[in-house]
Amino acid sequence: MKHVLLVFGLFLVFSLPADAKPADPVNSQAVVASAPSFPCHWFFQPDGSADVLIINVALEDASGAPCEGEPVSAVFQVIGTNPDICPAQRVQNSVSGTLGTTFFLFDQIMGCGEFAITVQSGAFVRNLGPFLMTSTDLDASGNVNVVDLGIWAGSLPPNPLSHCADINCSGPPLNVIDLGLWAGGLGLACP
Repeated sequence: MKHVLLVFGLFLVFSLPADAKPADPVNSQAVVASAPSFPCHWFFQPDGSADVLIINVALEDASGAPCEGEPVSAVFQVIGTNPDICPAQRVQNSVSGTLGTTFFLFDQIMGCGEFAITVQSGAFVRNLGPFLMTSTDLDASGNVNVVDLGIWAGSLPPNPLSHCADINCSGPPLNVIDLGLWAGGLGLACP
């Protein structure tokens, strides 16, 4: 047993850089590095063919030096009940590079509503959002189909306009551009 502990201890000593320091919550940052296609919300497709939310992360220790080789995670969180994300993107993990940086891409989001992203590396935690979004997969099933068309059509006059159906953010009434944007997603699904 002593030999196992000794080997494990040596592994820990030699597998970490001698000056490795954890990411400092004050010096480190996580920022959104992309913009939505439309001014009122993000527009996503379940196959990732529309907007891409890019999050850049830079980890620095208390002295301002880059933190290389630090594990970092980014977690998708629903606010409310409707938005969802294809399972492969729900929790993403990475390791910071030589400059203490890494990035995350979120693009396979479906439904309509608000979501947030939490980025964490040790004691460093950043909550980004909330982000208002819509997609062609309005019921967040993972497939764009006639059910989603029915939800979209629920914003036709005389019903009140929902930002979920007003894809191009033009305001009332819904128009052929909104329908065209929705129809462009017909048949798309999570990979």
